[in-house]
Amino acid sequence: MKLSVGSLNIPNYKGGYMVSRSDISIVSNMNNAVEMAQGYRPGFDSVVDGAYGCFCNFAYGTEPYSQDSLGNTPIDEIDATCKHLKDCLQCARAEFGTSCTTEQTLFQHDSGFCLDQAGTCERAICECHAQFGAANSQAHLNLGGHDETALWGDMTDGSFLHFRANVCPQLCPAGKISLTTDSASNLILEANGLFQEQRLFADSSRQIFFENNKWVILENNLVVAQSQDSPSCPDGVSDWFSESGTLLSNVSVSKPGSGSTGGEVKCCFNPTGPFHIYNDSKKACCSDGTVKSIGSC
Repeated sequence: MKLSVGSLNIPNYKGGYMVSRSDISIVSNMNNAVEMAQGYRPGFDSVVDGAYGCFCNFAYGTEPYSQDSLGNTPIDEIDATCKHLKDCLQCARAEFGTSCTTEQTLFQHDSGFCLDQAGTCERAICECHAQFGAANSQAHLNLGGHDETALWGDMTDGSFLHFRANVCPQLCPAGKISLTTDSASNLILEANGLFQEQRLFADSSRQIFFENNKWVILENNLVVAQSQDSPSCPDGVSDWFSESGTLLSNVSVSKPGSGSTGGEVKCCFNPTGPFHIYNDSKKACCSDGTVKSIGSC
């Protein structure tokens, strides 16, 4: 399935509503984005479609399109379209600043075409939502609709908390972690169950786990080091500290085999189309704003 849509190729757009900046007193920026999606799939419902899976979490919150996802991996093709939307919007913020969001931007569109000047925040946000509208509509056709078990349900009866803990936990996706301390180097700790809804890494005498909003390293049941930040994986910790707060230079955590060959996640910018996130060790950003395998541009 094609997940990106250029501004000159708008398949299956069913809407006929044109919005311009003069409508700002009538149509909010949020409704503007919803209308774009409804142009591709008239049955799009911001409350139902925005409370589904791990990435379609834009039905609630003060800045719903900008908030983090619930989990690490989309549960299906529909959820994946929401991940692509979030990736695209993240790149728009990186290019045009933190105020370049769906919630703060009124973009102009007509029948699925983005009308704002190329290379502007408005155009970037519009292209993200045009991509989402087309891809989400196609995903619904492919799957025949939502997986009923992946709808959040009543937000007041505890079902959402159950859903988040069991379907979309914010787990570190790593299966193994490499640990170096004073006592040993390049030890391999394997993912070994969960502790407080986060991945636990362990060998016979050491554990790395997440507790009280920080990563902790135990060796023979004694705290060796702890973080002061809270990335999703321990290899993302910027610095390790002792229990007393002393900066430790002899502790390092990484993914086994990680290094320069792992590549860097970057945004591929397109002035007249949606932005994409890619890993530069595997893909290349072509001059036309598309992402292809290295050597294929």
